[in-house]
Formats: sequence, C-alpha cells, structure tokens
Amino acid sequence: MYNVRVTAANSAGVRDEIEPAVTTFTTKDNRSPHPVGNLAIEEAAYDATTVFLTWNLDANVKDGIFVSGVSVVCSKAGMDDIVETFDAETTRAEFELPGVGVYTFTVTATNDFTDVSTATDSVTHEVKPTTTKPPPPPTTKKPTTQPKPKVELPNPELDCGYQNF
Repeated sequence: MYNVRVTAANSAGVRDEIEPAVTTFTTKDNRSPHPVGNLAIEEAAYDATTVFLTWNLDANVKDGIFVSGVSVVCSKAGMDDIVETFDAETTRAEFELPGVGVYTFTVTATNDFTDVSTATDSVTHEVKPTTTKPPPPPTTKKPTTQPKPKVELPNPELDCGYQNF
C-alpha cells in the first residue's frame, strides 16, 4: 500500500491555506506468472486420439503470483492450431486430436502482465498409426474344469457269501 501526497506550487510559491491532496492506493501484482508445473499428458486407451493434459499452478501459489487463467495451444504441422483457454482453477483438460501425427501442447499461465517467454511450458504427444485393433477383453468367464468324481470300488475283502473252493 502506498500513501501519496501532492502539493501544488507555482512561481508565487505555495499558499499556506491550500492543503496538499492525500490519497492511499494499492498497486496490482505486476509480476508475470511462472510456467505451469507438472505438465503431462495422460493418454486414453487404444488409438489415443483422446488425450488429457494436466498441470498445476503450485509455483505461482507459493510465490503469491496472481494467475487469471491458462491458455493451451495444440499445434501440428499442416493443421490449424487448437486454442483453448481455462480459468485458473482448471488443472486438467481433454483434447480430441484429429489423427496420426506429433502434437505440441504449449501451455501458458496468464494474467495482465504475462511474459510468454517466461510463463510458458510445452509437451509433445504422438498419435501413431495402428493397423490392428487389440482384441476386446473377454466378456464371459472361462469355463473351469472340475475334477471328475472319484468312484470307489467295493471293498474286495467284503464277504458276500460266495466261497471259492
């Protein structure tokens, strides 16, 4: 917080009956944000054209730097950039990629004083061509083999009344 006192004067000097103007104000945080932290891609299952980008703003929170939002630019050679903006509370975003290729995600923490050269981080992801889709997991349980019941023979020493002479 700053206190400012302004006194007006001219060639005749300062008149005693004129009081100086006094005001108090607080400045904005004029620091550019740090880059996002722990920038990573979580890929979906087969074909991985759906990816989830994750990050945090821990360094900015630690240093008390105000972040108003996060900007993400997804780029690939020969493709128009995909640009998304998120509020400062968002730390995970889903992207549907159009197909095979190497994609670069450039993520910038933003505020009114963002210096893109210091507030940006990037990560790449490759969607590879596939020829065979993996088989789906079984939907039914495999039959289990049960051991056959053991049949007991009668006791050979059992006397059934038959005698051999």
